[in-house]
Amino acid sequence: MSVRFDNVCCLITLAIVSIMLLGCDSEPTVERYPVSGEVTLDKRPVSSATIRFISNQRNRDAVTIVENGMFQIQRDNGLASGDYDVIVTPNNPELTEAMAAIEAGERDPLNARTIPAKYQRAGSLHATVVAGADNQCRFELTTR
Repeated sequence: MSVRFDNVCCLITLAIVSIMLLGCDSEPTVERYPVSGEVTLDKRPVSSATIRFISNQRNRDAVTIVENGMFQIQRDNGLASGDYDVIVTPNNPELTEAMAAIEAGERDPLNARTIPAKYQRAGSLHATVVAGADNQCRFELTTR
């Protein structure tokens, strides 16, 4: 008899905990939007970088890769409407890519890809995502 009573108590406790957990989702579902655009440095496409959109709202940041000056964030990983600080950081080239560039007489690929420090921290670049808009961003970075 006590085994049956223990099983009933466990089931009731499990049911109560399950109901409580369902009610704990305090973050409402946020509508997200795709964002894409272009990043240039001194009017030339940035060949390889990481771009990060930072919001002051919880769980609304996004990050993607810039390749040949272009980036795209799909709707599934997109941004909620609002204002964002944008940070662009350089990606280091693969060793074989760097060696090929040096052998071809190009500038040092590590220095050629350097994004100025002011763009690698919040405050210099901003974006606003608007619900239902195209949300194309263009970031024109300069070394000066």
